[in-house]
Amino acid sequence: MKILYAEDEKILREYMANEFNEMGHTVESVEDGEHALERLAASADYDLLLTDQNMHSGVTGVEVLKRVREDVKYKELPVIVLSSDDRVAAEVRKLGGAYMPKGTDFEQRVVMLRGCFDLIEFLR
Repeated sequence: MKILYAEDEKILREYMANEFNEMGHTVESVEDGEHALERLAASADYDLLLTDQNMHSGVTGVEVLKRVREDVKYKELPVIVLSSDDRVAAEVRKLGGAYMPKGTDFEQRVVMLRGCFDLIEFLR
């Protein structure tokens, strides 16, 4: 699976991208939502968008999800928004995305995401 991963925290971005690579996925990681939107505009070759909610660029994960859903070629792209703020969960779901709490530790998050990846591949 080819994953686009937007996360502004460099250490977390590198750690998670490495974990995804070890699972056998191809990962393209970017430092914010604006760069994620630029990559999506340049290529329709992603199977999943995984994005942090609050990033330094000011473009939130919910805003990325809104813009993705406005683009016909990405209407069906699975999007997971990671956040430590549970208040965004309802909005993410309303926009057709999945919400995952960011408060979990790295290892627990990897296990949860592995299950999500398996489900996405099963449904494709």
